[in-house]
This record gives sequence, C-alpha cells and structure tokens, in this order.
Amino acid sequence: MNGKRWRVAVLVAAAFIVACHPTHSPVPAASDTAQNSLAITDRLPYLSAQQLAEGLAAAPILPPIKQLQPPFDSLSFDKAIAYDYNGAKGEPTLYIVEDGRLAPTVLAQQPLGQQEVAAVLGLLSSRRAYGDAPAFCFEPHLGIVLYRADTVVGHLSICISCKRLASSPALPPGIFRLIQMQDGPSYPADGLNDRALLQLRKWLKQWQFRLF
Repeated sequence: MNGKRWRVAVLVAAAFIVACHPTHSPVPAASDTAQNSLAITDRLPYLSAQQLAEGLAAAPILPPIKQLQPPFDSLSFDKAIAYDYNGAKGEPTLYIVEDGRLAPTVLAQQPLGQQEVAAVLGLLSSRRAYGDAPAFCFEPHLGIVLYRADTVVGHLSICISCKRLASSPALPPGIFRLIQMQDGPSYPADGLNDRALLQLRKWLKQWQFRLF
C-alpha cells in the first residue's frame, strides 16, 4: 500500500471510531452501594394503620399558636405530625392526605411540638423561603399534617428535590415574587430557595427521616 492509500485508510478508520462513540459523557451507573441502599429502602415496610393511629394519639396537645401567617393563621389545630412518606412514582397517592385519608406509604412519623410547628409553618408561609424556579417533577417525601380532635384540618406535601410543595389550604399567591418574561407574561417564582431547603434538610436529619 502506497503512502497516499495508507493515509486515506487511516482517515476512514478514524471517522468510523468517532461515529461509533457518543460525543457526550455517558451517565455513570449507580454503584453497588447505592443500588443496595435503594433496595433496602424499597424493602422497608410502611407503617400500619394502627401504628399511625398510635402516633397520632401520642402526639402532644398544642396550645394556640398566635404568630402564624396566612393561610395557617386561620386554622384551629391541636396536633401536628411530620411524615416521611413516598409520593408518586408508582405509589397509590401523591399527597400526604387525599380524600381526607393519610397516605398509606408512610415510613416514619414525628410529632411536632409548639416551637417546631411555629418554625416549620413560619418558614413555609414566608416570602423569604421562595424565589427559585421549581423543577417539573413532583415526588414529595415530606408531609406535614395538622389535626383538630384527630381530624385533618390542613396539610403540606413537600418535594425537596424539585423545590415544590402543595398546601391545603393553599399558600397566598402574594408571597411569591413575580418574574417577568421578556416580551411575555410574568410567572411566580414559587420554588423553595437554598436557604429554605437547607433548613428543611436540617429538620429531616433531626427527625431521622431520609435525606433528599
């Protein structure tokens, strides 16, 4: 093979190699440790109806909390419980409460005292907790439920991964900063910001819930 033909053969081979390999870095596979961790989590049993009822019965009775902001200032409740649960992604429920019933996918529960309730609801009803753009996914794993005489009167389902929450009653739209699109309509920046997410993760750790 002369020099010219040899150079052509090299160029063709190089082009074939480039065409057969991706131009971006592939997504790394999960490690064995991560896969084992997920498998263990999937095998965890959900709390039974009896365990949930016992947790509610054992929760401390709360006095009225006067410094709450809308919409929680209009609620009359005497107990509050935080739940670590699985929402969406093949589960039967999305929100921590649906049709007046607690989600059947609760892994852990933590009764909240007066100061904790004031801090959690104070954060999530504050304009200072928002301002980021949330992701489109919504797979909540943190639920906060307010009770009156063991009946649900309010609840929040929070997806820390995508910075979104759903509240009943709904948060007032006025707490969200509006972002004006160039030559277009404005939209609310209703995603939780880094400061709020940091505090939520501190509570998750304190309650021995899963971290996200």
